[in-house]
Amino acid sequence: MDCRVIPIAFAVGFFGDLAVQILPHGKALSNYFAKHGKFEAMLIAGAALTLVTSLYFLTRLPFTLVAAVALGVLMDLVARAGAIPSLMPYYRTTNFFASIVTAGIIPMLLVWVAQKVILRH
Repeated sequence: MDCRVIPIAFAVGFFGDLAVQILPHGKALSNYFAKHGKFEAMLIAGAALTLVTSLYFLTRLPFTLVAAVALGVLMDLVARAGAIPSLMPYYRTTNFFASIVTAGIIPMLLVWVAQKVILRH
């Protein structure tokens, strides 16, 4: 994995959260955005994706498609366990597999795709 993927991960989280705010979402996320404010929520999402990507970078393992999917699942499971307490109402009201796909796998796949396109790895 190229360390230049880390700022890409931040951008994916940051702008991905903006997209979630613009698109229709449920009451639990509306309450989360109201509590933290739109910009802070974007920073939290960017930081979360950056942390996961940075920790994976430290393993020195290749950042493959399989690794991206596995990281997405793991990231969502950690969040579901309470890593960001203010998101717990979202996780209590969201289908297990839906959150894994939308809050875990898709963001990590976007980081993986961006790595392929921007960094040509």
